[in-house]
Amino acid sequence: MYYFDQLPATLKNHFESTEGFGNYEFLTEFPGTLRKTPLTRLTVSFGLNNVNITQPLSEDGVPVYDSYHESATSVRFIIHAPRSFGGNSLYIAFARISNILLNNFDMDIDEIDCGEISYDRNTDSIRLTAEFVARRAII
Repeated sequence: MYYFDQLPATLKNHFESTEGFGNYEFLTEFPGTLRKTPLTRLTVSFGLNNVNITQPLSEDGVPVYDSYHESATSVRFIIHAPRSFGGNSLYIAFARISNILLNNFDMDIDEIDCGEISYDRNTDSIRLTAEFVARRAII
């Protein structure tokens, strides 16, 4: 089993048990239950964008089959907040989550970025979509 198949659930569980995030709700994308609306607190959902597994090559460009593979996994996380929280709350949440990912999580992260704030009519909330790319050697 590769690590990325459980990565959204691992992230959810990690942040649920991290001190200082008790007022957040963490989900995996497309959970089996519906999100409560209207939102009353910050909600973060984790899901995979894509996974790229590469075969290492020798100096001659020949695949090395007795070696490890490397995976690059792009993870999307969407932060929702009630409109009354204001857009700055989304950027603060993004910064806090990024800090934990970079310093307190067992992954080599290449980059973390976020887009613009938008309005989500379905939940009457504002949202910020972000993503990070993590690399890992797998056997």
